[in-house]
Amino acid sequence: MSTELLDTISVPTGIDKEFIERILTTDVELTDALFELIDNSIDSARNDIVSTTDYHKDEYGLPNDYHEYQIDLKLSNNEISILDNCQGFFSEENLLNDGAFITGKPSRHKYGIGSYGLGLKRALLKAGSKFELITDNGKYEYRAAADSALSNEQNLQFKRYPTTGERKTLFVIKDLKSETKYQIKDISWCDNLIEQISIRYAIFIKKGLQINLKICTNNIDTEITIKPLVPNLRSPSTKDSKIPYRSESLPFKQFKAYFDVGVHENYRFAGESDHNTSLNKKLTKFFGIYYICNDRVIVDRSTSPIYGFSTSVFHSEYNGFVCIVRMIAENPSDLPWNTDKTDVKRNSPDFLKLKKKVEELSKNYRADAKKVINIWKNLKKEENITEDEKSTNFHKEIGLPLSTSLEFQENTLQEGNPSVTETQKKPTKKKRNIQRKHTKDEATLLPNKFPSSPSMILNNLIIEGRSLKIKELPHTSCMLYRGLFETALKYFINKSKNNQKVLDAHNSSMQEEKRRKQDVDGEMIRKWLPNNKEVFPLTHRGALYTSMNKLINHYQKLNGIVHGNQVVTEVEIITIRNDTLELLEFFVSFELSKDD
Repeated sequence: MSTELLDTISVPTGIDKEFIERILTTDVELTDALFELIDNSIDSARNDIVSTTDYHKDEYGLPNDYHEYQIDLKLSNNEISILDNCQGFFSEENLLNDGAFITGKPSRHKYGIGSYGLGLKRALLKAGSKFELITDNGKYEYRAAADSALSNEQNLQFKRYPTTGERKTLFVIKDLKSETKYQIKDISWCDNLIEQISIRYAIFIKKGLQINLKICTNNIDTEITIKPLVPNLRSPSTKDSKIPYRSESLPFKQFKAYFDVGVHENYRFAGESDHNTSLNKKLTKFFGIYYICNDRVIVDRSTSPIYGFSTSVFHSEYNGFVCIVRMIAENPSDLPWNTDKTDVKRNSPDFLKLKKKVEELSKNYRADAKKVINIWKNLKKEENITEDEKSTNFHKEIGLPLSTSLEFQENTLQEGNPSVTETQKKPTKKKRNIQRKHTKDEATLLPNKFPSSPSMILNNLIIEGRSLKIKELPHTSCMLYRGLFETALKYFINKSKNNQKVLDAHNSSMQEEKRRKQDVDGEMIRKWLPNNKEVFPLTHRGALYTSMNKLINHYQKLNGIVHGNQVVTEVEIITIRNDTLELLEFFVSFELSKDD
């Protein structure tokens, strides 16, 4: 048998480019691809923070302050873009050849949540066929563009320019696919995107990160600043408090796990002084279990036994139940989540251990809550004491001072917590509603029984507000409501004899040459009131202060309408009105008592 070599044949090997595209995008939603881009920006921000040795950490060892960072996501008919002011795509020049664009390259980000190669490629392959990238790290600006899906057979060519002096990264996807164009024009899809961003990145937003979403389709220009929708928990106000709350941890070889189980920050048990059945019902959709990896929410609001909920049916004893499971790992690949970051690894030994702990804690919550519920049930049966006495006794028995409930709600609202869920989704619809019929809500701006004011100017505005139907004239209603508050604020400050205090506070914050304004205006008052809540009567201070915080949050919308920068729906006006009506009524009818 001859061993003479006749020839050498070259046989193609490797992975087909179309196969890679299918693998990366077939089971991935467009929303998930967009989240990859946001993840990349957050990783860049975190890298910038931890590059200093004295950064502020939270109780879990993660960065606690993202106030300097902003992410702007824009969706339009022709392109999708994301802009951030974080570290810049390349923190050092030698990272250009460090695998940032290699698909599947393990993340090197300390406490990371994303992978540049996977995120960029997945977003591009899912959404379009062309991209542009501009990134500036403060030393140089780099620019690149490609017409392909970043094939492994190509080297991406970056052009380097002098820095603009402004750190940023802009990634633009062009030549959008037909499915992408269809989705970003769909109202329900946009609503879901807003809600999911509000949940997935809630922890970062609470820590100061600003995420803006702009949707520009069919000549519509809608811009929303995302607010967080993951609730905080009520922590015990006294050592004797019976309000359910447990905080525990579990050791794992490759990551740390922390469990916080308790009551939704705004939920109130029957018998509490500020119990509100209507508000409690609105909170129901936020009850459940949350799994969070390195501050990124993976599973939210679950009441499924799959994730550790102790029963297959939701019982009333679980009302208010929130379980937060935080998993922290310096190396993100050590966390028990899937590569898409859409779920935990349900069959992994680590997750099964987590799940068992959650089952135990959820059972404990039910038992603790039942004790509180039974205390009130027994008090309600007593016939020889008044309702106020029953409420007082209830607060004593559960270890909760009468004033604590009101003060707690004030504190949570100051942190920007999600008490107005519906308004998070409405901005996506608001400008689209120009082309749609108004709803058939016949509510007027002010109720017919809204009190008159000693002020003639205010009274004229009130009379118009009682007859103005929001559904017919939502923008007029918005402008009138703002006018009511501007007038009522000045009326209240004048009547309460606080003009000089407002002016002094304003002047103390201004430079000497700018201290010329001697007339108190609404903006000055709105800045002064949050730091001077003693102007509200003690008996209603909690509710009025809460309403004041809501007013401040709503003022961006009110001003936007007056200045012609935004549009508004009747639903939004009704929400604003309902959130602040009690405060308006207090202002317009204020009179000093004879003892003042």
